[in-house]
Amino acid sequence: MFTSNLQKKIFYSYLVIMAVFILFITGISIYLLRREEEIYLRNMENVTVGISNQLETNLVNMNRICLQVCLNKAVYEAFEEIDKDGTEHSFEADSYLKKKLQEELLGIVGPDLSVGKVCVYSRGGAYLSYGKYYEKMGADYRDVLLERYRLMEEALREVLSGKRVFMDAELFGDGKREMVTLVRFVKNVVNGRVVAVAETQLRVEELLKSIVPGMDGTARLYIYTDDGTLMYASDEGDGDSYFDNAGEGGSRRTQVRTRKNGGKELVSLAIGEKYGFQVVYVEEYSRMFQVIGSFVKIFIVLLLCICGASIAVLYRIADRLTAPLTELYSSLKKVRLNHMTVHLPEDSDIDIIHRLNLGFEEMFTELGILMENEIRANLKAMQAQMNPHFIYNMLSVISAASIEEKPDKVSFLCGELARLLRYSTSDGNCFVTLKDEIAHTECYCRLMKARYEEKLEYRITVRGEPDRTAMPKMILQPIAENCFKHGFAHPYGWGMPGRRWDV
Repeated sequence: MFTSNLQKKIFYSYLVIMAVFILFITGISIYLLRREEEIYLRNMENVTVGISNQLETNLVNMNRICLQVCLNKAVYEAFEEIDKDGTEHSFEADSYLKKKLQEELLGIVGPDLSVGKVCVYSRGGAYLSYGKYYEKMGADYRDVLLERYRLMEEALREVLSGKRVFMDAELFGDGKREMVTLVRFVKNVVNGRVVAVAETQLRVEELLKSIVPGMDGTARLYIYTDDGTLMYASDEGDGDSYFDNAGEGGSRRTQVRTRKNGGKELVSLAIGEKYGFQVVYVEEYSRMFQVIGSFVKIFIVLLLCICGASIAVLYRIADRLTAPLTELYSSLKKVRLNHMTVHLPEDSDIDIIHRLNLGFEEMFTELGILMENEIRANLKAMQAQMNPHFIYNMLSVISAASIEEKPDKVSFLCGELARLLRYSTSDGNCFVTLKDEIAHTECYCRLMKARYEEKLEYRITVRGEPDRTAMPKMILQPIAENCFKHGFAHPYGWGMPGRRWDV
């Protein structure tokens, strides 16, 4: 797959960067999900607190109407008079008084009838009501009033606020609809004597009509009274499990809760400050991701596609980057003394590789020039290394010939020696033909023949085409000189008189 360690390093480095990038994106995603969870819980809290506040407002309105009934002078005086009498009394016998008192209640409730019904009854069985709910009284209605008064009196004396809110069935109604009832004592403001009990009643569906939002399939809403009675449930589930008996955690809170049967859900709870009603808003944990679920899926698929495409592109880039280096390395392995050059494709668009190629070419060019100069210098030095004893000996031979008055021999020796010195010291090309080298060597041998005379016999045999064969200058003459040196140096060997020496 990879042809060099450089490709592996580039690829692995990119993988590390991609891993860090993916971890960074994952961290950001987790942070955004937590932020989304916080925002979702905050929105749930706002909904829950809004429902709780509106419920408190409606209950405050019921309490205000009930308090106005308790403080109404006509109502108070009528029931105080009945309480002083100490006998059972009914307003049915006094239609004028009943009509007058109902007009007082109408003035308190108002024409819009913000509460369903207002009731006032005493321990003696006197009963007065006004509202929009139909009353169906049975023959035992007095017993019902007496028992209800006793229960309400006991309930009110247990609280310090002077009021009590609870769930109850409709008084003298059909008993099929649940009611929210708020009760207060009607007292003598001077001595605090209780003369009656006043109630304001409102059906649960009317109380929550404008409060409870529409619930979808995953959202659930539960409303409890302060004693844990389930007043409203948006479904038929286990609503009792969400009531907070101790009211721990404050009047409002949100949490992620694990259900008994598994799974998670978001729970927001708000407790009314005045009446203690608990509003619980429950949402499936998965609901939070439905809004961003499609986006998250698209993002994950897109991220995977980007990573895959990036890896493929990186492999292509790494291969393209390292291919010229690989070719340059292969070219460098082929460099020899007779082949000092490197080669890369001319269409390489990597500037540093192109400059590296040019640098190698310049280096090898300069190295070739230096090597050639060194070879030339060595050849010239070798060519200049003619044995001085040879020259001294030749001069001695010329001197002896002149003493012997042999002018032809002197002239011949001077000419040959001059030709020999001229060839060896001439500044020209360091390479000559084999024919020139043979001629130079023959000149050397003729001088040596003049010196040794009959002691030396030689023969030069040439094959091929010496005029077409190039070779370095001054190669054969040192070889012949070594032959003379070693051949005539041994007293019993080649140097003995009469021996033949073939070159």
